[in-house]
Amino acid sequence: GLPVYISECSIVDAPGNGPVDYTSAEEWLSLIRTYGISYNAWSLCNKNESSALIDPSCSKYSGWSEGELSETGKWFRNEIRGEF
Repeated sequence: GLPVYISECSIVDAPGNGPVDYTSAEEWLSLIRTYGISYNAWSLCNKNESSALIDPSCSKYSGWSEGELSETGKWFRNEIRGEF
């Protein structure tokens, strides 16, 4: 009966610059869907690290195309859109 919210999650290691862990990400996504948990992805920036959702070469502040997203950004975009 308590609200649960996951903040600052990603699909890479805690320091934010390791490889994308698709296996762990899919396990978390399954848990999130099973229990209807809300979350937000970290980190909405173009920093040159694997946790950044925007590609480092992109300097836009909004309106990103799929090509301007990082590997992590594309994964979250597809998840939000239900394109798995």
